[in-house]
Amino acid sequence: MNWSKKQFYYFLLISCIIGYAWILFNFLNPDKSYSICFLKNLVHIPCPACGSSRAIMFLLNGNIKQSILTNPLGFIIFIALILLTILLIVDFVKHSNIVWKYYIKFEAFIIKKIIWIPLSVLIILNWIWNIYKGL
Repeated sequence: MNWSKKQFYYFLLISCIIGYAWILFNFLNPDKSYSICFLKNLVHIPCPACGSSRAIMFLLNGNIKQSILTNPLGFIIFIALILLTILLIVDFVKHSNIVWKYYIKFEAFIIKKIIWIPLSVLIILNWIWNIYKGL
């Protein structure tokens, strides 16, 4: 995707805000079970990311093992959200473009077959595991 730097930063900022809002919503409503997953709501099959919110809630409550067993992507998403927020703040304060540079490097890295094929296999395996667990 061809992003302008400004579009990219706006997208990340809005994504972080939505992510933290969703975590706060789930944290304040621990007994409620909400699903915003389009695939799960439409065809009743969990997507590879299903259970990520629950995994983050387990992580916030100190239950790392249950977090990873629920969905390892939740742990990765939460860590990425924290790191991304820190780097966005650094970029804003220092008027730098650290996040943009990492994005360009990551994009060049991820398009290599030796990288995207195993990652795709891991995502598919996680999806199969989510279906098996009945998330």
